[in-house]
Amino acid sequence: MIFIPVVGQDESYKQYFKELDITGVIYLEENTNQDMLNYIAAKNIKMVMFGAISEDQRCKMIHINDLAAAHEGARYLLELKHERILIISDYPKSISSGFQRIAGCKRAFEEYGLEFDADRVKYGELTYNSGYRITTQALQQGISFTAVFAFSDEAALGVISALAERGLRVPEDVSIMGFDGISLSRQVTPKLTTIRQPIKKMIEQTLDTFQNQKREENIEITLPYKLEEGETCILNQKILKE
Repeated sequence: MIFIPVVGQDESYKQYFKELDITGVIYLEENTNQDMLNYIAAKNIKMVMFGAISEDQRCKMIHINDLAAAHEGARYLLELKHERILIISDYPKSISSGFQRIAGCKRAFEEYGLEFDADRVKYGELTYNSGYRITTQALQQGISFTAVFAFSDEAALGVISALAERGLRVPEDVSIMGFDGISLSRQVTPKLTTIRQPIKKMIEQTLDTFQNQKREENIEITLPYKLEEGETCILNQKILKE
């Protein structure tokens, strides 16, 4: 098994297929673009996509329901009276979890009769540094928010650091919702409220599908997620003071 790094519209992956006898591909969704999918599908190679969905039926998919998960996360914050939510997402490609999660957040706002402010959606790599940078820039730009929904726990931890440097407390001043459920989310103080993905099960299912399913079989497996309450989300304190 080899790892082929692909960023954006980079076509360097084609060289691997010219030089190596590749019989199957596991896509990590952040490394996927439609041109690459079409290129590999044309070679009649088995494909399994980890962590995202695609309308392309040539690709087997293992994922959670990202739209429903983000919808539940956004509703959780809205129920705590947070209407100004800063959202940190990966780039909104059609083949990406971020695309689905943003749609889930929009649906939650619609259900509450609230306008979804696209200016509060910021894009990055979902790393600690990205979460830190985006939060710092949002504060410098005067963007108002009482909660942050980061689409990875790593980014959420970067958010907390950026807020702390500016004297803002979590959750008293800003509530934080993460995504993934990494072990560190339960080890930090305060414990992170997050959407937990069954990463280990997803990996096992991906490898099993890759090894045992026939190339022509169309398979989509959706695994369960769970909203885990930590200590980073409370009722909007500004509401209480009004």
